[in-house]
Amino acid sequence: MTAACQKIWTVEFDGRLHLSRAGWDRTTFTVGESLEITGNPARSGSAMMFFNRSVDASGKEIIRPRVELQNSIEEQRRQRRAQRNAQN
Repeated sequence: MTAACQKIWTVEFDGRLHLSRAGWDRTTFTVGESLEITGNPARSGSAMMFFNRSVDASGKEIIRPRVELQNSIEEQRRQRRAQRNAQN
């Protein structure tokens, strides 16, 4: 992304307790770090969003803890469905 395309957004996260239980701490992000962030934008159209996922310059991906949990639940469901189909 070029400097001309960059825009500063305000990003809202889950609560600190939930994030810390998922292993996040003060070192999860670094002040001044350039990130590509995806999330749910504010309905007002302002430059605000609720965090879902980020990718830093090295390609390291950080996913919202609840999204990780949802993805693992969906994967477990797929595996159970495949097992049931294999038995039939």
